Amino acid sequence: MTPGQQVSVAVVALAGKSFPGHVKNIGGTGGSAWNRHFECRIALDQASPELRPGMTSNLVITVESLDNVTWVPSQALFESDGRSFVYLRTPSGFMPHDVTLVRRSESQVVLTGISEGALVAMSNPDQQSKSAARKAP
Repeated sequence: MTPGQQVSVAVVALAGKSFPGHVKNIGGTGGSAWNRHFECRIALDQASPELRPGMTSNLVITVESLDNVTWVPSQALFESDGRSFVYLRTPSGFMPHDVTLVRRSESQVVLTGISEGALVAMSNPDQQSKSAARKAP
């Protein structure tokens, strides 16, 4: 986190309302590596008379925004010989389609190179057809 990042403050007592703000400053950290604590001051962009000291709130801090990317489950991304690709559905079936990997987590990958709404295979279609051929009498 860095000062200036956008924050959305949702106050529990004011259901359905959120207040925009930004990170004003970040203080020192303390605690163990698995239980780190730090002080962070948030400044609201516009104060509201509805807000009172001690109100419980939930904060969403936007640390980075990724534009023109697509999120897919991590098992939909395949890598071979230094290239990243997905199996994209085409009129003639699922075909390999090169993509650029932007970010990866355990369950999702962020890609460029395919459009929103594109259908991708969750497993290798070639392996599916080989497995089906072996089962046929």
